[in-house]
Amino acid sequence: MFITESQYQKLTNAPEDSKFRVVFAWITMICFWSTLFIRFLFIEVTRTDENLLRFTEASPDGFEALLCLALYTLGFLAFILFVIFGFTERFFLERRMIDRIKWTDLAIFCSWIYVPWLIENIYNNRMILFFTSCVIAGLFLNQKRFVLIGFHAPIKKVLLFFCVIFAFGLIQVLQFIGVELNSYLGIDQYSDRENSIKNSYQMDTDATMNSFSSATSTSSNAALTFLAVCLLAPIAEEILFRGYLQTLLTHYTGRVLSVILTAFLFSLYHVDVASFFPLFFTGIIFGVFREAFKSVWAASALHMFMNTLFSLYF
Repeated sequence: MFITESQYQKLTNAPEDSKFRVVFAWITMICFWSTLFIRFLFIEVTRTDENLLRFTEASPDGFEALLCLALYTLGFLAFILFVIFGFTERFFLERRMIDRIKWTDLAIFCSWIYVPWLIENIYNNRMILFFTSCVIAGLFLNQKRFVLIGFHAPIKKVLLFFCVIFAFGLIQVLQFIGVELNSYLGIDQYSDRENSIKNSYQMDTDATMNSFSSATSTSSNAALTFLAVCLLAPIAEEILFRGYLQTLLTHYTGRVLSVILTAFLFSLYHVDVASFFPLFFTGIIFGVFREAFKSVWAASALHMFMNTLFSLYF
């Protein structure tokens, strides 16, 4: 049985340093989302031979690079202070019992995943470290309150199985509609994100024929990409979006609007203009699954199923 945060604070005499940690957590969270969405500034727009708009992501330079560096530095410093004050307050914010998820809890979660995100954002890796940190942070921070973010197993597993199959077919239809919307708006279907994933899976035939070590390295790269895309990413993204964001937005906007807003943010999060509409419609289905089954695991199961088929197709 949960008690309110104010009741818990009275019982335990929350340290004064907690209010400073909250401030640093918010700064880190703002930097996290800013470094994510700032990537839209790096997108270059060109026209194809078919007179369609093609959106490709370029490397930051000049003012954009300085802005990124400033955000990276500010976020990292805020994270360091967040951790230091954590020791002085004995990590009270992580240990406290609450009756519902609040924005501060999202800020704390984003703080703990910020450095892995920063590292892999700078080095342009497969995001395995980031996805892993999301899963670990989600499990650790909510180990005594899984139900608050829907982090518990769906009860009707057989029903979930058939719903996943049905939803997969529905998503294909919705993604087709998204592609048609792109065509109507004159947007080329080329996607840097999807192309990067394809390249990670594709085996270098010449290397495979000429060098065993090269072939082994390529196979290892493909395996790591498969792990990131098919297992870690679905769970991590569902914890962040359907676990935290949708839960928070539901309290303020209601279920329907929270599903739509979360799907919108989910689509922006991928920074992929060509895939915006397909990802948006897919995010709505994920959100409906989370609400229908009252479980992030339901949305994660559908997400893993989708990503696995995507990976096998490529």
